Amino acid sequence: MKKNLFLLSALLWLFAAHASAASAASAASDWGPCKSDTVHMFTPSFSEKVTDSSQNYSGKTFENFYSWNNGQQYYSVCECPDDLSGPPPTYFSATVNLPAGHAAGWYKVNDSLEVSTAINIRGKGEHTVPFSDISNNISEATECEANGGSSHTDTGTQGTVSLYIAHPFVGVSVIPQTSVAVLYMSKKAGNYDQPLVEVLLSGTVEVEQGCELNTGAVVNIPLGEYDAKDFKVAAGSKPQNVQVIKKTLVLYCHNLSDGVKAWIRLEGDVNPNNATAIDIGNPDVGVQVEGGESQQVLIPNDRNSEEPLALGNPDSSGVRSAVFNLEAWPISTTGKAPASGDYSGIATLRVDVE
Repeated sequence: MKKNLFLLSALLWLFAAHASAASAASAASDWGPCKSDTVHMFTPSFSEKVTDSSQNYSGKTFENFYSWNNGQQYYSVCECPDDLSGPPPTYFSATVNLPAGHAAGWYKVNDSLEVSTAINIRGKGEHTVPFSDISNNISEATECEANGGSSHTDTGTQGTVSLYIAHPFVGVSVIPQTSVAVLYMSKKAGNYDQPLVEVLLSGTVEVEQGCELNTGAVVNIPLGEYDAKDFKVAAGSKPQNVQVIKKTLVLYCHNLSDGVKAWIRLEGDVNPNNATAIDIGNPDVGVQVEGGESQQVLIPNDRNSEEPLALGNPDSSGVRSAVFNLEAWPISTTGKAPASGDYSGIATLRVDVE
């Protein structure tokens, strides 16, 4: 029985010690960080166009390209001492976790674009993220739990985004939903805990430029008929009796400013046995394409395998024409005689602009 009494008293002592520690933790001795019921996710999204081609160049900045104001407020409660006299102002800090851009305050959101985000702090205007210890200069204790913690704020619900073109592009550049700012709040500078707001930006930027073929969207290149034995040559070689098909393409490019450079490259599915050849559905046969002045094979899906496109002067409607000569031929990818049949493939000529 004495043993049981000893254990009981030991348990009571441990419990009392634990209760004492918890009580000490709940009492704040100073002003401190603020929190909310959750991290509030604000998701501004935009779809904008750049209609002036002269603005599509590396280094172009669009100040206040987009702004948002979702009209919301959110609840916050802050750590405060028992004595609420002489309350300090509220402080805000914001961070961003994105790759650094070309200068301070700029961050990469894709290969072509960088953004700079500014958040509005009530009474203090907009501040570029990241920032720390920005005071709202309002000394009050309404955010304190002792006062009911009934304070509401709208910091983070309004802001602007500036845009920077790191690499010019044609068509649409997509910004997937990306965290551009995480906001913290405190009644004491430098003392922050959990975030109150996260700003998740998404959107599309369209540059109204493009190049079109004179013959439409599709160019058919018939490669002719062959005997299967013609392909019993060294792998990667042209077959016997090869027919090299030549095509002259005229591209019409609109909304390209002076000084813009353009390159053309090849995209498509490649033969499983030879990555320099377009797949046409037969593993023993592929198609190689050569274009431009270099007389080098355009390797599919290789950004380093491209040819310059000579753009002419704009006509009265601003359209520039460019002539591009290409040649195409089949190759043996394995040195084996292919199975008989009709085979075809699809490739895309892509124009990159800088």
